[in-house]
Amino acid sequence: MRLSVIPILAFAVIIFALGYIFLSEPRYLTNRGAIESQVQKMPNFRIQALTGEALGSMGGVMSDSVLRSFDKPTVVNFFASWCQPCIAEHPLLMEMSENGDIRIFGIAWNDSSEAARAWIVKHGNPFFMIGIDENSVAGIEWGITGVPETFFLDDSGVVRFTHAGPLTRESMQLGLASILTGTTKGTQ
Repeated sequence: MRLSVIPILAFAVIIFALGYIFLSEPRYLTNRGAIESQVQKMPNFRIQALTGEALGSMGGVMSDSVLRSFDKPTVVNFFASWCQPCIAEHPLLMEMSENGDIRIFGIAWNDSSEAARAWIVKHGNPFFMIGIDENSVAGIEWGITGVPETFFLDDSGVVRFTHAGPLTRESMQLGLASILTGTTKGTQ
């Protein structure tokens, strides 16, 4: 009789351990709300700015200090001349650029100056300044997942909303509301 209790106890311990492992919430998810609500500052970055006739007089360098110097709500849009979804969102960026309270900065990711310039001439320029990120340095600093990806920053350089993929009217409105009211809406 004693020998038959040991397998039953061993089985019960194994079942209990497996239940604990699979049914309890992992530690990395326990503080998920705190992680999502943390303030994300604009990363430090420095890339060459695109120059040319269609771009007005802007040129030189695009950096975090340049973006912070405006003390206005800012939108940073990563795009590429080879990106089809970037064409789909472009009319919304053109519409958003008509709002004088918002500065839109474009970063041509994994793209050449010549291709980005030709793309802007063909589709229009909603950007206050365009940076060229040929080697994906700025993309890494910002933590992008691909293009297009758009970051909405308040006037102090805090990222309040991020949208991966082509902007929609809804995501644009959520992003603008988050930087104009100073509330963090998260990522969409």
